[in-house]
Amino acid sequence: MSALREAADRIARIGRLPVPNPDRKLETEKAAEAIRDRLAEGQTRGPSESWDAFLTRIGLING
Repeated sequence: MSALREAADRIARIGRLPVPNPDRKLETEKAAEAIRDRLAEGQTRGPSESWDAFLTRIGLING
């Protein structure tokens, strides 16, 4: 994996791709922190919803 990272860094330094700001958090890092914070607060689950209700809500089954 480090070889892939090194290749990506070399390409980015050439100027063809923007180099991400090291101080800025990626969206995935923000999402991971939000999940970690929720788990730390004990909010491991959202509101209880049955599988049938969930699948109906997202349109996979007709209710």
